[in-house]
Amino acid sequence: VIYLVVSPAVAARRIRDESRPLLAGHDPVTRLQDLLNARESWYRLADLELAVDDLSCDLAAEGVASAARQYGGW
Repeated sequence: VIYLVVSPAVAARRIRDESRPLLAGHDPVTRLQDLLNARESWYRLADLELAVDDLSCDLAAEGVASAARQYGGW
């Protein structure tokens, strides 16, 4: 399991989709921070963490593929 670590501000900017039920009627950054606060201890149980705030989608995907090859036997 890989935890893609992204800040609430970056996640909100990337989502830009108003059809997300968990974000409806809330400030997206605040709501994402609240969700992260409630869930992060579980996310941290992942086998690997990959910080993706400063990565493009392509580079994040390359990081996941590289980790899969290195740790997952791909």
